[in-house]
Amino acid sequence: MSAQESLAGNIEWQASILAFTVANTVADRLTWAPDAGQGGTGRSTYDQVAECVGVNFGAAAILRGEAPPTQGETDPAAALFASSEAAQEQLKASAAALGAAIRGLSDADLDRRFDHPYLGQVRGRILSTLPGFNMIYHVGQINYIQTLYGDTEFRVPPGALD
Repeated sequence: MSAQESLAGNIEWQASILAFTVANTVADRLTWAPDAGQGGTGRSTYDQVAECVGVNFGAAAILRGEAPPTQGETDPAAALFASSEAAQEQLKASAAALGAAIRGLSDADLDRRFDHPYLGQVRGRILSTLPGFNMIYHVGQINYIQTLYGDTEFRVPPGALD
């Protein structure tokens, strides 16, 4: 297996884990945000998925040599997700786009530095990995939301450990 295939497969796997977590979040908690204290609020499950969708599409554009879309072009507002399924579909579509971009990289591209609007110069192998870290981070955040409403069941997506 090539490095590109491994990196792309990991992104798609991580998106499937996040989608599974979203699917196992009670519907009325998908838009709910915990109070972050001092008058502010935290971010809802949909807000977090929207961020991941934007990060994935943005990284895909950069790796394809395109200017990354602006945040408003890639981050669907939480209100745009009509359902848990719609959020999951957007997440998977963004991971598929990123996976395709990663698979299109040459070996030299993995070490090449790409211009990222927030991070500066980032090697292709790192830019191919960071969105996955972001998605797994948000799995934990959504799991925390689940515990706040009393859901403490540990779940592993079917086939996730194959």
